[in-house]
Amino acid sequence: MRQFDYIRPASLPEAVAAGQQPDTAYLAAGTNLVDLMKGGVTAPARIVDITRLPGLSSIERLPDGAIRIGALVRNSDLAHDAAFERTYPMVAEALLAGASAQLRNAATVGGNL
Repeated sequence: MRQFDYIRPASLPEAVAAGQQPDTAYLAAGTNLVDLMKGGVTAPARIVDITRLPGLSSIERLPDGAIRIGALVRNSDLAHDAAFERTYPMVAEALLAGASAQLRNAATVGGNL
């Protein structure tokens, strides 16, 4: 695995600024990124760890009926969220079918994107 710089920003604006540099990847839970790095599929020069940033692990209902999903929402939490499941049943079902329970409990929506 290639050496890389590790950045843990203190705010969302810092994370966005750090991510604008070339050859950068964001780290959420790491279930996909770490595997891709180990397999040599990707080798970013810089990793921006967003796991401790506030406000990224919530599911919010907006006044217009839309749902805002934070990048750090766990796949299992989203799949079992009643409002999300009711509004997007096929997506909830796909989340539950897409991986083992262990991975769903660790993997994040942002990481899967």
